[in-house]
Amino acid sequence: MEFLQELFTRNPFRDLGENQLKNIVHTIQLKEFPEGTYLIEQDKTIQHFGFIKSGSASLVFHNTDGNEITCGFLKKGDCFGEISVFTNGTSPISIVCTKPVAGYIQTTKDFFHMIETYPGLKSFFCQSALNRILNVFQTINLSKAEGNLRTTGPPKVPQGIRKAILYIEKNYMEPLTLDEVARESGMSKYHFSRFFKAKTGCSFSEYLNQKRVEAAKSLMQYHDMNITEVCFAVGFNDLSYFSRVFRKQEGVCPSSYRKRLRADRQK
Repeated sequence: MEFLQELFTRNPFRDLGENQLKNIVHTIQLKEFPEGTYLIEQDKTIQHFGFIKSGSASLVFHNTDGNEITCGFLKKGDCFGEISVFTNGTSPISIVCTKPVAGYIQTTKDFFHMIETYPGLKSFFCQSALNRILNVFQTINLSKAEGNLRTTGPPKVPQGIRKAILYIEKNYMEPLTLDEVARESGMSKYHFSRFFKAKTGCSFSEYLNQKRVEAAKSLMQYHDMNITEVCFAVGFNDLSYFSRVFRKQEGVCPSSYRKRLRADRQK
């Protein structure tokens, strides 16, 4: 139990009292997972939350073509399963043991009871889950962009435009500007705008909005976030503008799109 005692000296547990920690300990068990075992499996129910005591695991996304995209790695001290706070119980990714893992785990039922009982834990793990989700989507989008650029081929896409597209894919949730991305491309704003539209078929702002709307659709599909949370999570800073852009691209407002997703899941 030394690792568990060490864990409770860190955030977000360090501010809890001794009796509170004892209540949590009763819901935790040490479990071992062989190499190759799924801690969490994509498109299946998340069964448990936990911390890795030893070993390592990778975050993997399987796309519709059957290809794997590695979205990150977990090591000693890292948690897994916290993304359940923003899902309907189904995981958008798999977590696979790359080495044998020993982990302290809770059932998802006990995890939700814990974070509802202690608001400080809920705030911490909600932020952790959101960060992980955005990092995963960022990696997936970046992988897609790199694949598209490789398919297109270097002669058809100037290096500056390639750099700009990958920069947008990596940072679309930040308040990006045309000046900033043009500098990243190594071009003047005028030349960048002209070449970018010629190669992508849309302006910088249109391309950026498309990426943000696609990310918003993914969040609404897999995670129980309200429209305002989705709006700011993907880089928009104005809810009305987000709704207008979303409607223009998808033909419906964000709330109607989410209702349609929920209706489809209930069929």
